[in-house]
Amino acid sequence: MMQTRLPACVLNLISGAGSAVAAVFLLVSAATGPVQAASAKVKLTFSGSYKSSTCAVESVVNQDVSLPTLSSAALPAKGSVAGATPFTIKVKCGSGVSKVRAFFQKSGTTDPVTGNLKLLPVAGRPTAGNVQIQLLNQDSTAISVGVDTSVNPIKPGSDGAASLHYHAQYYATGKATAGTANTNVIYVIEMP
Repeated sequence: MMQTRLPACVLNLISGAGSAVAAVFLLVSAATGPVQAASAKVKLTFSGSYKSSTCAVESVVNQDVSLPTLSSAALPAKGSVAGATPFTIKVKCGSGVSKVRAFFQKSGTTDPVTGNLKLLPVAGRPTAGNVQIQLLNQDSTAISVGVDTSVNPIKPGSDGAASLHYHAQYYATGKATAGTANTNVIYVIEMP
């Protein structure tokens, strides 16, 4: 099944008021040479589709989501969570779009084990220890960054409008230590 994706947007996740993250990380890969096959006959078949109807982001494309300032005691052990903060991405879809969701792309900030976002350092300030940022669907189920099937799609209204509601929260990988908890993630709008 082919999925349509729109251009990438940036979602900055920052701790406390007044913080900002300036860096955006993109991964680029390149082939390093020919691939050897065990069989002399290899057939690859590709199929797909393109939808003429798309969805456009109507809210602020690049958003800052400010998580609350909490005591490190709020995250006493691995698996503890705190500070769930809602954010919304509003889109307007053309006719023929039956489902839409944000796809949060894997990058250098993604922990490959937890699927959460690793923290980025802020110059001159300590970074929180044993803390990641976890993204959640509206129903509070965890989103694994880079895994589109972990993000619940919704049906746009009859006017094509859709509000994609998510949450971001602190997630402990161990007993938390104090510091900044800033990160970011790139998302694209997907019509599965």
